[in-house]
Amino acid sequence: MSLKEKYQKQIDFFDRKAKFYQSLLIALFSGVVWSIYAIIESKASDKIVILLGIGVILIVFISLKIKTIDNEQEELIDKLGDV
Repeated sequence: MSLKEKYQKQIDFFDRKAKFYQSLLIALFSGVVWSIYAIIESKASDKIVILLGIGVILIVFISLKIKTIDNEQEELIDKLGDV
């Protein structure tokens, strides 16, 4: 396997990983929106507020993870361009 094929394989792996995290982010975001709606309508218990806080923390964490994946992918694309 040449170096170019190796880099391309890693780029594809990072692409699939980023898509997975993006779908997870969308699911968490929709849950947070519904939690906010429940809080606004005064139908939320304390557990919903706690879950909302956890969801927001997870959204921030996953967003940072996607950003690091994008940075790694950019580095590999630069290396691929040098090869």
